[in-house]
Amino acid sequence: MADNDHPAARTALQARLADLDAQLARLRGEMSAERDRQPAGDVEDAALVITDENTDDALISTLSDDRAAVEAALGRIDDGSYGQCEVDGGPIEPARLAARPQTTRCVAHAA
Repeated sequence: MADNDHPAARTALQARLADLDAQLARLRGEMSAERDRQPAGDVEDAALVITDENTDDALISTLSDDRAAVEAALGRIDDGSYGQCEVDGGPIEPARLAARPQTTRCVAHAA
């Protein structure tokens, strides 16, 4: 891309980062509240609680991974490597970057 600062990508990434931070804070707050009010119950209740906690933990992990990818993309903007495929160093298609600004690979190497 001609524009080394990538203002549209930076704006989209910063908005995504703020959204991820809000989602993570909300989910962690909900988990904390749930753990604080868990009633003593039977084995089935305990199993449901464990399943819910595992689901929440998986969601937090996914959101955290996405957050790390967004932060890395912002770092690539700062160091001038944004928009370059990590596999062959070629350019990542502008439409792909517009759709997924944190991507690290061109369409040919996306799989």
